[in-house]
Amino acid sequence: MLQEYVPGHEYGVFYARLPGEARGRIFSITDKRPAVVVGDGRRSIEELIYDDPRAVALARIYCENLRERLEEVPAPGQRVPLGELGTHCRGAIFLDGHHLWTEALERAVDRLASAAEGFHFGRFDLRACSERALREGRFKAIELNGLVSEAAHVYDPSYSLLAAYRVLFRQWALAAEIGRRQRRRGYPGTGFRQVLRAALDIRRGVAAGR
Repeated sequence: MLQEYVPGHEYGVFYARLPGEARGRIFSITDKRPAVVVGDGRRSIEELIYDDPRAVALARIYCENLRERLEEVPAPGQRVPLGELGTHCRGAIFLDGHHLWTEALERAVDRLASAAEGFHFGRFDLRACSERALREGRFKAIELNGLVSEAAHVYDPSYSLLAAYRVLFRQWALAAEIGRRQRRRGYPGTGFRQVLRAALDIRRGVAAGR
């Protein structure tokens, strides 16, 4: 699979539109901050990685990413990104980005979502050259996660477990309401056996390492 390289800062924007409604809305915005180490003029990048309490957990991956720069000594205050992917498993920090919401952004995301007939619920991973560009609705989508995606801003370190669960409960209540409305509109549902079969298929795939 080939995908265009899209530079810029990454955001997760969770969108939902109730069936029968003309416009959807943004439910969540996540500001994804990639892992970095900060130079002190003395230690090499490799030493900074191993001395950082967060980066050391993924030291093998980061050292592989920066294998040609490991002996470089960054200047004091110089920030060295350890990766580009806005994912937790690569050390990215997720922050609540609700302050980035604008009418222009919501309309742009709504146009994007409406291009796929029948799409009502999911999280777009977007990249924009700046916060201003995102607010103005200027971005590129690099990924779409559907029903099983989540409002990733709940991983903001300032969120308590209870606060995170409250957001997720609202999210799943919204998903259930979309399902109910779709059933009333004549769309077939998924039976228990189908769900169980799909779950078992996934379990077997994980066990097989796929």
